[in-house]
Amino acid sequence: MQHLRTARDLDTALTFLAEQDRLIAQAITEVGPPVLRKRRAGFAGLMSILIGQQVSVAAAQSIENRLVATMGKPTPEAFLALSVEQCRACGLSAQKQRYLSALAEALVSGQLRL
Repeated sequence: MQHLRTARDLDTALTFLAEQDRLIAQAITEVGPPVLRKRRAGFAGLMSILIGQQVSVAAAQSIENRLVATMGKPTPEAFLALSVEQCRACGLSAQKQRYLSALAEALVSGQLRL
């Protein structure tokens, strides 16, 4: 799978998808192409995505900033070293803490490779 790194990569991918599926082509025509959004790779990027689900952008950034300030570099190992209380103090819900713990454990164990 090729990574989308530039607007040109995105255009190429969208052209390919539109050629494969008329509904996608129609959606691109009606709505326009999506914006290329870049995230950090690995655990840090997935952590950011999970934190951002169902909260405002400002709230998600605040929670992520507090987490990174608490754990340092956002790695699976650093996250797993946090207590439930520390996660809660950073603003993570219990459910998001469980999701991130499961993700971190899967990465550390090798069950999930990115």
